[in-house]
Amino acid sequence: MLTFFEISTLEMWPSIMFAAIDSVGVDQVPIKDNRPVMSVIYILFIFLTSFFVMNLFISVIVEKFNDEIKKRQGESNFTDDQKEWVKVNRLLLTIQPKVIPIEPINSCRL
Repeated sequence: MLTFFEISTLEMWPSIMFAAIDSVGVDQVPIKDNRPVMSVIYILFIFLTSFFVMNLFISVIVEKFNDEIKKRQGESNFTDDQKEWVKVNRLLLTIQPKVIPIEPINSCRL
């Protein structure tokens, strides 16, 4: 488990990979490039752990950030109807209607 943790943190993983490639068996002298398939296993493990762990880490951070934004805006304790009402009111505040002046038709009126 310590080896897997060290590989997943990308801390000196090439030296561990090369030691695994050169390994032969228990109490035997290592042979250079004895099992090159081990390099594929190590690289796949690095890709899987780094991508999945990084995606999980980032998704948790983004989710907590969105929850905090909702709490600060006060939307976390609103019902769906209240959220819709707030949305409509915000829309009404941003709309600025154009005022079209109408000239009077009557000659007495200025």
